[in-house]
Amino acid sequence: MPETVALGIAFLVSNGAALVGASVSTQAILAGAVVSTAGVAVVGAGLSAGVSLGVNALLGSARREQNAPELPSAADGKVTQKQNVPPRVFIYGQVRRAGDLLFLEERSGTAYMVIAHASHEIEEYVTHYLSGSAVEIDANGYVIKSLSKDEDAGKYYKLNGRPKVQLVERTGAKLGVPFEELKTKFPELWSDNHRGDGVASVLMMCKSVHAQHHTTVYPSGFPSLSEVIKGKRILDPRDNVERYSENLALHYLDYLLAPYGDNRSLDEIDLAAWRHAAIVGDRTARSKNGKMEPLYHGGFWGRESNDPSDVKREIAEAADLLVYTNAEGRISVHPGEWVEPDLHIRGEACRSVRFISNRDKANTVRAVRGKWINPELDFNEDDAVIWGDPDVQEGDASSDTVDNECIQRHNHIRRIQKLRYIRKNAQRVKIVCDYFESEDLPYKRFIKITKQPQLDGAYVEIIGQPVFNFHDFVHEFEGIVVPSSMYDFSPDDEGEKGDPPVKIGSEAIPSVDDFTVQMIEKEGGVAARASFTRLMDSLDYQLEYVKTSGGTVAYVTADSALQSVETDLLVTGEEYRFRMRTRSVLGQNSDWSDVPVVAVASL
Repeated sequence: MPETVALGIAFLVSNGAALVGASVSTQAILAGAVVSTAGVAVVGAGLSAGVSLGVNALLGSARREQNAPELPSAADGKVTQKQNVPPRVFIYGQVRRAGDLLFLEERSGTAYMVIAHASHEIEEYVTHYLSGSAVEIDANGYVIKSLSKDEDAGKYYKLNGRPKVQLVERTGAKLGVPFEELKTKFPELWSDNHRGDGVASVLMMCKSVHAQHHTTVYPSGFPSLSEVIKGKRILDPRDNVERYSENLALHYLDYLLAPYGDNRSLDEIDLAAWRHAAIVGDRTARSKNGKMEPLYHGGFWGRESNDPSDVKREIAEAADLLVYTNAEGRISVHPGEWVEPDLHIRGEACRSVRFISNRDKANTVRAVRGKWINPELDFNEDDAVIWGDPDVQEGDASSDTVDNECIQRHNHIRRIQKLRYIRKNAQRVKIVCDYFESEDLPYKRFIKITKQPQLDGAYVEIIGQPVFNFHDFVHEFEGIVVPSSMYDFSPDDEGEKGDPPVKIGSEAIPSVDDFTVQMIEKEGGVAARASFTRLMDSLDYQLEYVKTSGGTVAYVTADSALQSVETDLLVTGEEYRFRMRTRSVLGQNSDWSDVPVVAVASL
């Protein structure tokens, strides 16, 4: 086997490494169940659905079945995908995604899962999420704290202070390093050849716990892993250095060069124009909260199966780029900025101007909505303030929506909404002009037209490709009449966005504040009866008792209607320690009672 075997095909080594072929104990860990005939039957029948598709459905994200799907949505980024051969993934900027499941097995009560996130080297893993909540890890990758809003979050992923989940990162270096843990535990499946060259991935190891602690340690069952990732390092033509960047113009340029994109060479690129586009993207605007934010920065991820036209269209919209082929045949670009036109067609040079009817009431856009990815909401989709008339209902013919996965700032989406509003409502014109007065017309974005009485020094943004009429030696093209202020944007134009939704965590399982223990006669011997005040019928009350001198710990649980519980027979004359806790219907435990009761087994 070649030494450069990629991690992406590691799961082909053995059917035992595939999810469906996972061992019984692995399936039990995944399902959060005790290993039993019935439990394993249920898990084995719907394992993949429970781990991936079920979560996917809850997130409201439909699986994309086309050969060239559109860019993944925010919800797609939170679901671990299980596919026989998942399409390779690229990441630009900072995103959150769950990745593709490559390996799953169990040994000695620990589940081992390898999840790949990108088919190239990434800058870094920024934040790890388990079952939707961010977690903190120590230097060795052990999960030491859940940042969930749940009151019981301090109990998650650890037991008696010992972590139960470990995450080991690989950033996808060109020469990868195999996971030592897999080499040790699965020498028949994982070797030095499984380096994962150029594949960014995480090995998640989850240790099993006793059934009575399972839902306390793993509140959502087997944790679903997702990551906030700083993606690919890309070429910056301003200094010819490859580095991590959130500049959307540089994302587009890299996609032009990438084999999964247009697979162009640098000789085919107008680098001077792309340098300027990167400069424009790095310019700043003051937001409503007073912060200076870059004009055109963002991030997104996609699969190599995505249609390149769709990917480029998404980036171009987010950065307001107009990409074209210049006079030298190179791929050039007009960035999203106002440039005073250096081409002014006037008088007889403008043969004709005809207005195209697009201003009737039915075609007028009165409101533009915006959907964007908000990093402050854990990279979930967010709605922008409406540009235009807020009373226009969504779905109305006069309402339009900018829905772009690349945009990650509210100020940014609002600027793109404004441009959409202006362009949708602009007067549309068809112009015929003299070729010799407009030779450079195909390489322009904005021009100036003076043709009395229709247009007097009007600014026109060209739409589509001008057509050269050889017979009459004229250019024919369509455009929209736009104001020179179309890119002007003040902090107040951002509008007042409401506060983000507040995450509400679940309450802690109520503990037993007070209980009493009384020795009673039972079956000719001595037993203990613990009495307590029931807080709610849905809770089970569990009594733990053990000799103070040491020995086996025993448990007994009160039925839901009772306010007392009795132990089995005790050893007469022995001293016992008693303490109580509650358990939810999901099996989550409260803390033990603060002060244990100590009593001697005697009447």
